[in-house]
Amino acid sequence: MSIVDAPLSSRRIMITRPNNQSGDFEFLLREKGAETVSFPLISIVEPESWIPLDKSIQKIEEYDWLVFTSVNGVSFFEQRANFLGKKEDLLSSKCKILSIGPITSKAIDNCLKKKVYGYPEDYTSEGLIDFLKDIEIEGDSFLLPRAAVAREFLPEKLTSRGAKVDVVSAYQTKFVKLSRDSHFFDLLYGGKIDMVTFLSSSSVNAFVNCFTEEEIKEICKKTDFACIGPITAATLTEHNLPLSVESDVSTSVGLTDKIVEFYHGN
Repeated sequence: MSIVDAPLSSRRIMITRPNNQSGDFEFLLREKGAETVSFPLISIVEPESWIPLDKSIQKIEEYDWLVFTSVNGVSFFEQRANFLGKKEDLLSSKCKILSIGPITSKAIDNCLKKKVYGYPEDYTSEGLIDFLKDIEIEGDSFLLPRAAVAREFLPEKLTSRGAKVDVVSAYQTKFVKLSRDSHFFDLLYGGKIDMVTFLSSSSVNAFVNCFTEEEIKEICKKTDFACIGPITAATLTEHNLPLSVESDVSTSVGLTDKIVEFYHGN
């Protein structure tokens, strides 16, 4: 199949992930013929303080469960475990590792070298709770290294079942500022982007933060929006962004397939 005959050959699609995390998605879209524009709306940086995470890693042997909800959490956890010389203690501990999905599980395997206990079919916090529904966790201790700002659904549900939960910041997201002189502003406001894609609620919030309400309305007249999963979709709806594509499979492959399906029928 030539690029001209590819299903997305006439489409320009914007990727809002951080540059160091957009490669796979960009490749998949280009393979389908799309022109991609990388517009990283957020940056992933270290937390305000390492102290809470470091204290938790120092006592890793005391936890029954270690839960990762993102690749970023795995990466920063490994960084601090190595710094503290506690990686081997994790490997030998009783601590079972839960992952939110296969991509995060792969990162755990590559970075921490410890077998993942499991992950849900639905790659969400709700899916994790459902995964644990038949497992007795009352009295168990959980460690959740995650973003500084995140939904409270998972720790609240675990606590309601009698678990002891330590939530610690492993990283934080920062919004990127957009200048009115920016090439990205010209592309979006000028209707030169066919679709903007979001793989997280934080990217949606960052996008809206870049524009005035009137600018958003103008962009929405000319642009389609796509996202992964119901949580990100709800954030789009909250900001009155019209949702054209939602992938129920929370992977870049799943979203690419849905985008192809959307444009193939349009």
